[in-house]
Amino acid sequence: MDLTKIYRIEILEGYDEKYINQLLKNGWVLIDTGRQAFPEHDVRFVIGATKNIYKKYNLDNAKADEKPIF
Repeated sequence: MDLTKIYRIEILEGYDEKYINQLLKNGWVLIDTGRQAFPEHDVRFVIGATKNIYKKYNLDNAKADEKPIF
């Protein structure tokens, strides 16, 4: 993907994998991964979307799609 077309990015921690996976399934792309300085948040993911993809599906949608455990 041409990174100049990226409209919005999200930086998420490794424990947010359910949101990361939902965003990737809906057209977002992985831009970067890296390690954090603190062990409790040791992996971060930078993902991005074009304007069209962001308007169709974003982090708010991913959180709303989350099914309750109970």
